[in-house]
Amino acid sequence: MTSHGRWIRMLLALSVGVFCGCKGQHPASPTTAKTQPAKATSADGPRQAVKNMVGALTAGDREAFMDCFTGSADELKAPAVMFDMNEVQKAFRADFIKAYGQAGWDRFQNESPGKANAKLRFPEDGLGNLDKIEFTVAGDAATAKKPDEKQELKLLRQAGVWRVEAASFIPPGADVKKFTDSMGRFAGLIATYRKAIGAKGVKCEDIDYELGRAIAKQMFGLEPREPHRFEIDKL
Repeated sequence: MTSHGRWIRMLLALSVGVFCGCKGQHPASPTTAKTQPAKATSADGPRQAVKNMVGALTAGDREAFMDCFTGSADELKAPAVMFDMNEVQKAFRADFIKAYGQAGWDRFQNESPGKANAKLRFPEDGLGNLDKIEFTVAGDAATAKKPDEKQELKLLRQAGVWRVEAASFIPPGADVKKFTDSMGRFAGLIATYRKAIGAKGVKCEDIDYELGRAIAKQMFGLEPREPHRFEIDKL
């Protein structure tokens, strides 16, 4: 897989999932009430700045989330599309649990080695693991990194306020537009297959397979040989 592909996969896992330890279990039901994220202030250190970022993403507060970043207009497109993707995923999960129950969602989230399937990850699942992130501060610059991961977040202190560099979410040397377009297409797939949820004759495992298949084809150019479980355009 190319370096670009590895970075896309890292962000799909889900974007800040690298820094939140997101894997395994998900909440029994989607959160309906927003948790108000803390606003960035001059008293916040780098760790609190990352917590603010994840908290705003979890709460679905776009303004507070984007306020956690610094960068050029093009660089800021990366966290913006990440936010949109997360909102699409949360809506998908809410509908899925409503149609198939928590057991159905758990089956959807289970990985099947060697088979096409989808697995969505949410930053709120790993909020407690933020304390395991190592922060290195050098003046007005800082990095955040888990000991077992190569990728890192970079932060800057501007006018006394720590913010995440939006460029941290862009693969080195990648074309920003192509990269954000790729993430946007991924979000589009989730939105498209959301309409299959609860459709007559469509089981939760069928959506898992077809969404995973569509992601593999669109993002990585892979096409399974198995027949389709349903045709999304015919639902």
